[in-house]
Amino acid sequence: MQKKKLELIDTIFRKKKQENTSIWKSDKGSTYIFKHVESEPGKRKPVAQVYKDREYLTGLFRTKEHHKFSGDIKYPDGKQYLVFVLSGEKKISIYKRV
Repeated sequence: MQKKKLELIDTIFRKKKQENTSIWKSDKGSTYIFKHVESEPGKRKPVAQVYKDREYLTGLFRTKEHHKFSGDIKYPDGKQYLVFVLSGEKKISIYKRV
């Protein structure tokens, strides 16, 4: 089975952290807001809701790797899968599967 390739679409840096929300800014000028939600371990439910420039982008889901999270954007003709890769506590690289 061939492994999916990833293409970097944005890099974001944490600017502010509150109780259930964190605010991130991208190199491209966009603002991302992560609203953290309660999630039971082992359940396939999002751990956060991600907004980009005040519009809902995706739910954020745990993966088998502790530093990677997944999400998707739904379009009329299908989905675009995203991978969020943490680099420390204040940097996230966002990739799309190609």
